[in-house]
Amino acid sequence: MININQFKSAVHKYDLERPNLYAVSIPLPRVSQRTKNKSGLLEAYSETENGRLLTLFCKATNLPGVGLAVVDNKRYSVGPTQKMPVGVGFSDVNMTFMCDANGLTYNLFYSWINSIIPFSDGINRPGVDRSFQLEFKKNYETDIKINVYRGAPGKYSGSGLIQAAVSVVSAAAGVPFVGSLLGSRGLPDNNLELARDVTLYKSFPTSISDMTVSSSSGDSIAEFSVNFTYFNWSMKKGPLATGSGDGGGGLLAKVASFANLR
Repeated sequence: MININQFKSAVHKYDLERPNLYAVSIPLPRVSQRTKNKSGLLEAYSETENGRLLTLFCKATNLPGVGLAVVDNKRYSVGPTQKMPVGVGFSDVNMTFMCDANGLTYNLFYSWINSIIPFSDGINRPGVDRSFQLEFKKNYETDIKINVYRGAPGKYSGSGLIQAAVSVVSAAAGVPFVGSLLGSRGLPDNNLELARDVTLYKSFPTSISDMTVSSSSGDSIAEFSVNFTYFNWSMKKGPLATGSGDGGGGLLAKVASFANLR
């Protein structure tokens, strides 16, 4: 049976990870640097403030998973069947973005996919005859980073009461709280520290979701999802953080802080 005091002590000491403390970074693939590429990717990336809007408007993403490919095997052809690993596979990463009023974020991924297989060159750019010619993979892939953050122990500023309150309000409004950006840029003294650094190597988008427009949508925000595939991925964890015992930056401290506001 779990001892409640041990559980409280563990939360005070190690804190708990919050899924809203993250930031994505999507660099420009090599194909955009080629002068003969007519997809408009370089211009589209520049219009997103060199990818800054992608970080700000990424509402949700998943961290990659890993699974072993196994086959049934009978050693010596007798006895019970055993499963033996023969390979490894990774799940795709799906990112959801809020669409800005000018469609800059959407246009970036549209241009990116169009640079892989130029399906619209012959339509939008008369005289350009590159439609449906597949680009070299090394030219359209890039390394994407997903950083997950935590609050440093013993402090309130980064993921403390202010951030928790903003998180609740933004969630109610349907707008994501990018804790890493608010902690590092919005407050002069933040306590956000890197918990995990996930890198997706040789990534590229495979699909952009369709978007629904409706006269009855009211004030809702348009969103779209982009699915990414990649060759491999790695995860590096930040330095281990342990609390000072007062639970200043922990979940229990936030609960107590909110309780005191009543």
